[in-house]
Amino acid sequence: MYLALYAIFIILALETVERIEREKMRDLDTVTLWAEAVDFFEEWIMPGVRDQETRYNCHPDLPLRRESWNNYTDALCKDGMISDWQYDNWSQPAVCDGD
Repeated sequence: MYLALYAIFIILALETVERIEREKMRDLDTVTLWAEAVDFFEEWIMPGVRDQETRYNCHPDLPLRRESWNNYTDALCKDGMISDWQYDNWSQPAVCDGD
């Protein structure tokens, strides 16, 4: 009996993983390019990051910059503006390594 329940559990788990993988491989009509995302990030997000750095650290806060980039690209992916592949493979811009 336990083997049958375990087998059912494994089958359901595998089906769930396959469904999630299919959903991740969605096709997008248009995507944002890395250079476009970097331009937007530097123009609209980095000023706020630099303001926080000035207020609290007085030096570049590299973990904050990297986390901000990761949060930004996560939002792009969830909004369907970049693909899952782009999200998984894009590098961080130079500004995340300091000015």
